[in-house]
Amino acid sequence: MKKYSYILLISKMIKQTLFILSFFLGSSLFAQKKEKIYRTSGDTTQNFYLTLLPEKSAIGLLVIIPGFGTTPDEVLQETKLPELASKNGYVVVIPLLLDYE
Repeated sequence: MKKYSYILLISKMIKQTLFILSFFLGSSLFAQKKEKIYRTSGDTTQNFYLTLLPEKSAIGLLVIIPGFGTTPDEVLQETKLPELASKNGYVVVIPLLLDYE
């Protein structure tokens, strides 16, 4: 029984290691050039927009207006459109349209 429990433990450790490695490798493979531009110096909570720049020269501009209460980062999680547009040569701009005051 001891030998079997060691095999299970090693198997579990290998699975956990592979999961962690796949997470970090997967996120770095799909990384793109993202930039947050803040319009008010010193304020990192509002009045900014997120840009995704293509690797080569731009062929166009895509402005994505988020739905009510949605941040630019949430737009990137909800749809692959910004990523696809950036890969195909478009500059993508996603503004934050919330005012917390």
